[in-house]
Amino acid sequence: MATYPLRLLDIMRGRTGHVLLLYATDPADLVKATEAAARAAKQPPVADGSPGARNAPARETGLQTVAVLARDAVPSAPDTLPVPGYRDAKGEFARLYRPDGPTGFLVRPDGQLGARFPLADTAEALSDYRTALSTPA
Repeated sequence: MATYPLRLLDIMRGRTGHVLLLYATDPADLVKATEAAARAAKQPPVADGSPGARNAPARETGLQTVAVLARDAVPSAPDTLPVPGYRDAKGEFARLYRPDGPTGFLVRPDGQLGARFPLADTAEALSDYRTALSTPA
């Protein structure tokens, strides 16, 4: 059996729409951020501040969430998460993307980074991002 390290490209392959990458050492931080993302995804975007936009029914956005656990995390920790989880066993994700502690990364459908934020600010960051997308130019 051949084994090789997974690359971020491998994890992202086949995922459409926005992908939320959550990075932390503590699985509990990832669970909290996943729950915050799920709540934020159900909030309607506020396009123009009109009462209709604010009172639109909640709907799913198709946001996909993936967790990356730091090298220091317990090897079995990814199995305890409510979303697909991967362990950065060699520290390559941390080396290349330089998260500042528990960090969230929102990847746009075109593969570019749309937002980066502290994990504790997940709900607010997603809400701000969606508002920015729905604001007329």
